Amino acid sequence: MLCLATKAWIGEPMNILERAQAFVESLSEQASRGARGWQRRIHCGSRATIKNGSYRRRPWGEEGRGERRMQRHLCRHCGRSYSEQAPELVARSWYTRAAQRKVIDQCLPLGSSLRRTVAWLRSEMGKQARWRQGHPLAEGRCRLSVCTAERWLARAGLAAAESVVGQLAGIACSGEMATDGLWARLRQGAKRVVLRLADGVSGLIYPPVVAPDEERAARWEALFARAQAAGLSLAAINGLVSDGAHGLRSYLRQALPWVPQQRCVPQLPLGRHLWRNRGGRIAQQVKAAIAGLEGEAAQTLAEQVRDGLGQAMRAIRDAASYEEAERALGPLRLMP
Repeated sequence: MLCLATKAWIGEPMNILERAQAFVESLSEQASRGARGWQRRIHCGSRATIKNGSYRRRPWGEEGRGERRMQRHLCRHCGRSYSEQAPELVARSWYTRAAQRKVIDQCLPLGSSLRRTVAWLRSEMGKQARWRQGHPLAEGRCRLSVCTAERWLARAGLAAAESVVGQLAGIACSGEMATDGLWARLRQGAKRVVLRLADGVSGLIYPPVVAPDEERAARWEALFARAQAAGLSLAAINGLVSDGAHGLRSYLRQALPWVPQQRCVPQLPLGRHLWRNRGGRIAQQVKAAIAGLEGEAAQTLAEQVRDGLGQAMRAIRDAASYEEAERALGPLRLMP
């Protein structure tokens, strides 16, 4: 078995956990290297180096703008110069690693607007804008822009796309999967759907696919092909929870005929929209039932109709078998 440092050096594929561990180890190695350690050039291994001047970096961080002196060295063996590095700094960037990570976390896991995130971080780092309302005598001139934050997000997305192969190899999978599509409206009226596949037990999300629609089997084939490239064994899938997309059903019949498909129900995270859709239909029936009535009589009848329809639909939803669901459908058919 190769160590993580060796894998990273020779370019052998690593899963997402191994890459994260190797990244942290590389930062720890930078932090632990003293003045003696930076005298050795990493690429050629020579210690025949001399100091070659220095330069100052003034990066923006969460606490404001700092200043750091960076020592340069010249290698007499290969004739190339190099600079010392710091784990909290990003090469050729005006902003620290923590500031960039904060923007990405605010936009992706927390779902905040990119413009709102940038405006808040700019006022926090530069001690300006909203921050000055509580500190009127402070000064600051941070110019973090939305375009810069977009480049950070794009760079993270490209790095994730390039590391799809083997990304989740060796990570346990329960075989109980769930899939769904998230529609998004883009510029100039364009629409796209993000197809995702997740482990229903652990919540592990496999690399998604962006497609123009979800009604073709080829769209779902691309999703499962990407998950397979990331490390998912299609033969290990023993159940799938999803909605009634025709393209998905067609793909399952063609490629994964042994996988039973369970339509998502309101208790599951991917099926809550079904119950919301039923709510609109119930509201229409209630409105039709109380037409011509007013006051307390209309309110009483509306509650009766709403409760009756809800109980009948829950009985069908909670049925343990197809036969029980058919019997529970009887009372719903008798309702006017």
